[in-house]
Amino acid sequence: MRNTWHQRLSTWAQKPDLKWYFLLGFVLAVFIGLRLYRLPSTLFFFNDMGRDLLVVWQSWEAKKPFLLGPQNSALPFNQPALYFYALYPVFLLSKMSLYTHTITFWLFTGLIVLGLSKWLWSWRPAFGVLLGTIVLIALQPEYVIQNRFIWNPSFVAPLVLVAFFAYWKTRSLGSSSKLNWKWLWLWAFGLATALAFSYSVAPLVVAFVGMILWQWRWHAWKFAVAMTSVSIFWQLPTLAFELRYHWQLTRAVLSGERPAQVAVSAVDKLIAIRDFFWHAATPTLATVATILVVSLVVANIWLILKTKRQARDEAFILAGVLSVLTPIVTLIIPVGIQSHYIFGLFTVFLITLASLRLRLLVPAVLLLSAIWMQPGVVNKYWLTPWRTVADLSACGELVCSQIKEPVFVSTQSSFHPFHNGPEWRFIFAKSGCQVKAIETENGQAQTMLVVADKGEYHHGKTTYNELSLFEAEIASEKEIISCSDSVRVHRLEK
Repeated sequence: MRNTWHQRLSTWAQKPDLKWYFLLGFVLAVFIGLRLYRLPSTLFFFNDMGRDLLVVWQSWEAKKPFLLGPQNSALPFNQPALYFYALYPVFLLSKMSLYTHTITFWLFTGLIVLGLSKWLWSWRPAFGVLLGTIVLIALQPEYVIQNRFIWNPSFVAPLVLVAFFAYWKTRSLGSSSKLNWKWLWLWAFGLATALAFSYSVAPLVVAFVGMILWQWRWHAWKFAVAMTSVSIFWQLPTLAFELRYHWQLTRAVLSGERPAQVAVSAVDKLIAIRDFFWHAATPTLATVATILVVSLVVANIWLILKTKRQARDEAFILAGVLSVLTPIVTLIIPVGIQSHYIFGLFTVFLITLASLRLRLLVPAVLLLSAIWMQPGVVNKYWLTPWRTVADLSACGELVCSQIKEPVFVSTQSSFHPFHNGPEWRFIFAKSGCQVKAIETENGQAQTMLVVADKGEYHHGKTTYNELSLFEAEIASEKEIISCSDSVRVHRLEK
């Protein structure tokens, strides 16, 4: 009987020759190109990126270790300090570069991908799934966006891949009596470290717990020991903070305090997940595409039930269970969906798609590529902001060449509602200004720099918290330093 195209493709994929190197090289070229093309002229250095480098700079200046990581947008409980420790070496070696996040991310991701590739190379079904997943991650718009604007959630996906393949390895060994602690600890490291970078991975952790209880039953305690041990290790700096400050974070959580949330109804969450996944031109296109992808998944289930089981089917089942349980948990918890909450869910779903039988994987990749690579989607990655990284540095040098006294810094912008301006505080500090924090060092400066960052500041009329703390009503506006048509620095003095 003549072989069908998908049988020939499957046979071709099993041959261990140079085609895998070329294919991996092509995938990496696409992955890198979408994330680094025109980055210097398109990177919008803003808020969280500035906050990260400001915290790292302040720790370096004070010669004190990090105890807390970034603030969490869902709970009044900070992430572990791991993220700041990850940025610290590159920050110092690059002499406080504004590309610290980018360099750290690529070193981190590159090491993990190379490690996984080396490990899975001889385990060909797993390597094929890994390669397919990297293809989909390379193209998915939300990954591209948050691999260009990098912050702590950007580090989640590689660690989820480590956790998944380590767990798949424990299952591939056969019976529970053959549970290998090496792979179990690798699973715990990947998942607990992902959680340390972003608590948005919590629904995936709960999904893993459910699957482990179902598959391992009385051996589940071993997974609990490993996961708890790694999590406690990453939380040691947080524990030191809690002991020093009388359980401040814990008391905030127990008091019921919580940051304001976006809409949390199940329907709103599902719509948000759909839109973040597709980035389609219209909701109708996103809905139709969703139906087609679900149809391919259902067809794959039918093939597994009706034909001889393949090695990659185990990955499909494991990732599929996680892809069902994770959104269920996400819909239940009273937290809205934001763009940086999706990496746990999307990564396991992309693994599910990458585990489809080849006859279904090819049309799935073509469908996803047709939507994700539309010019209207791709061109958004390369839009030039009103201020580039070079513009920021030039503005900082211009201002700090004229001002030598200690200063407070705040911002006024039409682009966002924040006024604390961590990106500008860091820029001015890096450029030589003596920057003080108005929130904790009030009274230590008589000058405030108000950065009108694509915004308008009118002395005596514009009001916000930082101006009130400074008592701007009794200050005078000494000068306006124009960095560009969109960025002006108002110098207020008391």
